[in-house]
Amino acid sequence: MALRQSRRIARAAAVLVTVAATTGVVAVASTGAQAAAPRTASLSVHLKWAALLGGNSEIDLSSPNIATLDGAGQSIVVGSRVNGCVYAVHLATGTTTPGWPQCTGTAVDSTPAVLPAAGGLDDVVVTTGASPGMDPAAKNAGSGSIVEYGPGGTGLWSRTLPDVFGGLGPDPAVAASPAIGDTGTGQTRIVVGGVSLSLYSLDPATGATIAGWPQKTADTTFATAAIANVGGTQQIIAASDSTAGPGALNNWNGGSVRIMGAPGSTGWTIASNEVVTSSPAMRYSPPSWTAMSQGMVQTVFQTGSGA
Repeated sequence: MALRQSRRIARAAAVLVTVAATTGVVAVASTGAQAAAPRTASLSVHLKWAALLGGNSEIDLSSPNIATLDGAGQSIVVGSRVNGCVYAVHLATGTTTPGWPQCTGTAVDSTPAVLPAAGGLDDVVVTTGASPGMDPAAKNAGSGSIVEYGPGGTGLWSRTLPDVFGGLGPDPAVAASPAIGDTGTGQTRIVVGGVSLSLYSLDPATGATIAGWPQKTADTTFATAAIANVGGTQQIIAASDSTAGPGALNNWNGGSVRIMGAPGSTGWTIASNEVVTSSPAMRYSPPSWTAMSQGMVQTVFQTGSGA
């Protein structure tokens, strides 16, 4: 089953999706350049539509994703920090997708993930939570959860991710987006960590914690995990901050990136002298993307908070 957490829109004319943070606007523009045009070709951008999402709907760190939620074609899904709602509008027209928005009660700064469902449609999985003191202020700051919605906006399950290894309580904020994929067992899993010391693997059907999880992290997690084929085996590549001290997972301050198996075992760990808040990206080379297990796998990540 091909997962579509991130999608490319295969069109001769490219489509650009953007959101405006301060006004709660989703806009789509088309470009006049052809996909195969030379790099010297001119680029023209034309606004196709812009949709106001309503008052108090500021979008800050959440990026738009693409999901198929009804028979009208693809929709854009994105979350709001200020009101904690997840919005869905049709990609072609900007009209509201039936059954949406859905409001979580807590800030959404993460990017919604997409999970194939029955009938060629998609479920939407979203994490919630942001830290206190942000501008604009986050709804229900400091708390968080993970929620799965059906294509029509029906809530399928919701749960918190308790910090079993640290002192951040039963419902810490979850700023990282969910990673969805086969972690090495042939079954789809959701991998996500919160502003805590606990990294979870969940059953997408129920939200239940998979045996062997959660696993302790080196510090809080703001980065979305990657799930990729490494050396012929599906693996999890997880990044977090790292703080040394008694009982700490690592003996350095900064950041940590490690490769993990489906049972929660750690293969290798990379130390960074700066925090790692960006998500790891996997690069396969050579010979080609269609022969991934034959190529060399490279893990790329950015350090620092960007402040």
